[in-house]
Amino acid sequence: SVGLDADPAGGHAMRSPVRFEIDGGVVRAVRTRDALLERKVELALRREHQLDAVGLVIIGTNVGLDGPVGELYVDQTLPGLHLSFGATMPDLTGAAPSARHHFVAAAGNADVDLDGAPLLRSGHFVGLSS
Repeated sequence: SVGLDADPAGGHAMRSPVRFEIDGGVVRAVRTRDALLERKVELALRREHQLDAVGLVIIGTNVGLDGPVGELYVDQTLPGLHLSFGATMPDLTGAAPSARHHFVAAAGNADVDLDGAPLLRSGHFVGLSS
């Protein structure tokens, strides 16, 4: 599996956030200030059929974390919206089979709206005090 966590290439993603432009559930473009990182992410997403399709949407709920730690499975519990491209894990989710691998992007300090209402602001749940 391919993953983008807090330190996928020597800290590049931490210094240069990655923006995925998604249309119809598929990544149409990758944007970042770091040209090398942008190229690596684009190549990773294009290396397998359907690896560029949104597979899973994860909303992290671990309010005990205040930032990424550099471990993918921990970072995707960070309050925020995290995306897994490619594999849908059909045996667990019931979703149609897709790519064999996955590419995970974990984000921190995000603003997330759910059905038009604020859910997270700067990585903190609205209405929850910490």
